Amino acid sequence: MTRIDAETAWASLQLPAHGLTAHLHPNSRDVWLAVDDRGRRHLLVNASSAEAGRVLVSTHGLKAETTEISVEGGPTRVWADIACVDSSLNQTFIAVADDLVGAAAVARTPLEAVERTLRTWRWFWGVDTSPMSEAAALGLFGEMWFLDRWAPFPAAVSAWQGPTGMRHDFSTAIVSVEVKTTSSHSAGAPRHRIATLDQLDEPANGELYLFSLQAIPEPSAGNTLSSVISRVRSRLAADPDQLDSLDRRLALAGWSPAFHHQQLVAYRVAAERLYVVSDEFPRLTRTTFVVGLPPGIDDVSYTVDLAVCAEWLVATTPDDAAEMLQGLA
Repeated sequence: MTRIDAETAWASLQLPAHGLTAHLHPNSRDVWLAVDDRGRRHLLVNASSAEAGRVLVSTHGLKAETTEISVEGGPTRVWADIACVDSSLNQTFIAVADDLVGAAAVARTPLEAVERTLRTWRWFWGVDTSPMSEAAALGLFGEMWFLDRWAPFPAAVSAWQGPTGMRHDFSTAIVSVEVKTTSSHSAGAPRHRIATLDQLDEPANGELYLFSLQAIPEPSAGNTLSSVISRVRSRLAADPDQLDSLDRRLALAGWSPAFHHQQLVAYRVAAERLYVVSDEFPRLTRTTFVVGLPPGIDDVSYTVDLAVCAEWLVATTPDDAAEMLQGLA
């Protein structure tokens, strides 16, 4: 079922005088689409093995509980009822339905599928429903590319600190990595904007590296933000704790599975480079200004031209960098 199909299916349900109007999701034997007398959308899953009255989740715009319902004139039984109580989140709710149908296909019981889906969406439900900016999506693509291909996986999921507000995108007690991504078509080494004086400042301990990714928009390419995130999440399917950790960080970064159909800009990865940021590396830090920033200046950004940084280039393939980045594990 496409998003348009799901929207049409819900919109076609007639509002009942009371209770719910429902029909079976066309792609599932376990999930029903429903609307109540106020036009609010519901997902229903048979939970006959559970007791009624159990609250599964209650947050802004989303409520889920086990309750006794008669669906389509059938006998009254216990159902897991997931309700979207804020119509502005209906599009996000379609993505919840997609996840629930997928979970129900592999879970041992329908109720397990509900609980799995709600665990995932506890992080994403509150994410702003407006699409990510092009710059934010490109930056997140670079960090996910580094995590998927370069960092020791899956241990490095815990080292991903960018969305939490830390100054380096990946950081442990012995290794830190700042990730910079550009869509520049430059044939040589790219230029990267360094947003603050702290980004390339040395960590308290260990080595600092700069990972440079050149990702050029190209319709025939196969790499999108959605595809690389899906790949990383799939690789963590057997590790629910690490998947939960990743999802929390993705939500903090402003991404949601509800955006899956939006972030489809395809990138051709033209170059991947890892630089060690040692004392002589071209950079500005707070210590560059011996007596501090001039009065009235409280925000400094600058551009690094990697064309002059060849002597600090230490790897152009993940294999070359494996030993250096092992400290992210």
